[in-house]
Amino acid sequence: MKFKAPSDQPVYIAMLSGHSAVIGVEWRELPVFMHREALAAGCITDNMDAETIAAKIDHAAPKDSNHDILVRAIRAMMDNPKEGDFTNADLPNLKALSKVVGWTVNKEEMMQAVHAIASEGEDEPV
Repeated sequence: MKFKAPSDQPVYIAMLSGHSAVIGVEWRELPVFMHREALAAGCITDNMDAETIAAKIDHAAPKDSNHDILVRAIRAMMDNPKEGDFTNADLPNLKALSKVVGWTVNKEEMMQAVHAIASEGEDEPV
């Protein structure tokens, strides 16, 4: 089945399995196991009728920010670490993280996401 984004903004899908996809304005084939995620993200399929497509475009859910996607991807990497996912300083490997999210992540973006994850636990009692 082919998918495309409901607007001119690409849709980023990052799965816990490590698979990711960027769905833009052009039709794109996706593996079957990614169909549910693409539909949940509001993507349009090539077999939808015009009324359904119009409704999806008009009511497209707000998209997650890149920061939110990075935080989820780092958490997924932490939950299921693989060799090479993290550096000796216990930071996410930029190449591995970029592969998970589907775009080239810079160090500043990664560090902001790491700090967000680290600060979430600071308010909890020990």
